[in-house]
Amino acid sequence: MPKPFTIRKEHIQRAIEHISLRDREIGHALAVMLSEGRITAPSGEDGCDDFFFSFEGERVLINRYLFFDQGTAPIEQGLIIKYGEFLKRQEIEKASEPTPHLEASEAVRNAGLRLAVTHEIDYAAARVEGLLRHLETEGRREEASSASGLLSFLKDLRADDRPFEMKEEISRSPFIYRGVVSKDVPAYFLPFPLRMESLMQAADVNLEYFSIRFILDCLIKGTLSRLMACVVGQRVVGLVYLEFRRQLLKDMLEIKFHATLRGTTEAKGSMTETTLKGAGTLLLAGVWMLRANRLPGVKEIFLDSETGARHFYESAGFIPRGFSGYILKEPKGFLLRNLLTMAAHCRDLSPDAVRDLEHLVHKQVKGLQKEAKSQKDRAQRDLKLAIVRRCLEADSHPAVAEAALAALVRYQRKIPESSGLMALRSRDASPSEGEWVDESLENLEFS
Repeated sequence: MPKPFTIRKEHIQRAIEHISLRDREIGHALAVMLSEGRITAPSGEDGCDDFFFSFEGERVLINRYLFFDQGTAPIEQGLIIKYGEFLKRQEIEKASEPTPHLEASEAVRNAGLRLAVTHEIDYAAARVEGLLRHLETEGRREEASSASGLLSFLKDLRADDRPFEMKEEISRSPFIYRGVVSKDVPAYFLPFPLRMESLMQAADVNLEYFSIRFILDCLIKGTLSRLMACVVGQRVVGLVYLEFRRQLLKDMLEIKFHATLRGTTEAKGSMTETTLKGAGTLLLAGVWMLRANRLPGVKEIFLDSETGARHFYESAGFIPRGFSGYILKEPKGFLLRNLLTMAAHCRDLSPDAVRDLEHLVHKQVKGLQKEAKSQKDRAQRDLKLAIVRRCLEADSHPAVAEAALAALVRYQRKIPESSGLMALRSRDASPSEGEWVDESLENLEFS
């Protein structure tokens, strides 16, 4: 049986060489540590399928997809994070007064993340400076002005020490959709909030596809508006990157990349597996709301799924198209439930979005007529009941509630729970004012 592909010493050497081209001091220090055996590649006898290298005896996990897609970039990021931690640990050990363990641990981790992000920002700035010189030489003033503005933004971003706060994002973002993860934990779908702390969070969670370099490349290329985030509390826990796709004369919104913290090896910080359950579904719900409510010319959502994720997408309402492609035909299950929550907090749903949701809710109620004969059928019916109850809650979107109530009246003879469900709407069901404002999508551009 062939051995699994692992990181080799040559990969680490190449990563250090690339780092040296951008920061000679850090590159030299890492090269010395590699020669002294303080940085090592797996021996091949570890009996572990994890993709990693070791730094001062500590395993540093590397995202396998990023390695095959971006070469040594994720190894470079891992090396710099650990080097930043190493420097901070030395600083704390030399301090005259001891630092509490938890405080020291957090300071060490943050130092590593900040060094990795500033290193990537410097690399991005160097590329923009080169572009700016080229544009100025060719006399392309308008483009040069844009590059100059981007360079100033990167310099400001490097010095950004503000804590990440959702309240500030809500006030300034072009749109935000509020849903839930787990059972009732508020979560938000919004454009990636580009600032130092959110970049550090992205480096920390080490999601597939979404390296710091990828995010900053999106900024440089002008495609950052395609990158959306799921935020729980004050933390980024999932990302999705979107593109337009034209097929058979139809415009489709393609989910190019989609990853969540729950899908990584371990949850970071205070986030737990339970808390993070549903982050992937919330991202899908946000994409649906974006398409239905803001992109009227786009009728389909497409993705190319890995085999291991197919059950998840099929349970959300995706249907196969081609060898590995999927189209979101009709949202269902937990995806639909999250859409209803988002609609409840959205003040200006488009008429098309309202009609789509009314149709989906009608089908859920109609489906309750069918008797559950198996355990799987009972589970699906219980989920339909939960969805219909969500439609009838006091803060539900009025059009959604009316559609659910009308369907219940129509099919009440064949739905045993119909009386109890309709009673939910007997009390005052005035719509909630909501906690966010969905304003415009002027800043969202797909070029």
